Amino acid sequence: MVKKQIDNLRVLLASIEVELSERRERTALTDTTHAWLLSLRQRLDEVEEDTPEGFEKRKQLVRLLVESISLGKSQQEGRAEVQITYRFGPPPDSVSEEDLSMPVGKNGSRS
Repeated sequence: MVKKQIDNLRVLLASIEVELSERRERTALTDTTHAWLLSLRQRLDEVEEDTPEGFEKRKQLVRLLVESISLGKSQQEGRAEVQITYRFGPPPDSVSEEDLSMPVGKNGSRS
């Protein structure tokens, strides 16, 4: 009887440890995403510029943020349908380190 209770407690403890690990991962991802979005907000003017450099920065953002874009037709209405899947995690290996870099701002800090 006591052995069964101990086994049940071990299973429960293992389950709690898995849940805690998952929560830590989600918290880390949330913190990283928050920091990245704050950085993006600070650099928004650069991305919105109507210049060739601004266009290149917008392309870079799309490569980093978008996993896939699918185009098709709605079966019910026959209208064009666009499905965008965003990436909330590290980009694939095909994205170069240059694409991931954040240029250093005027004061030497990352902007």
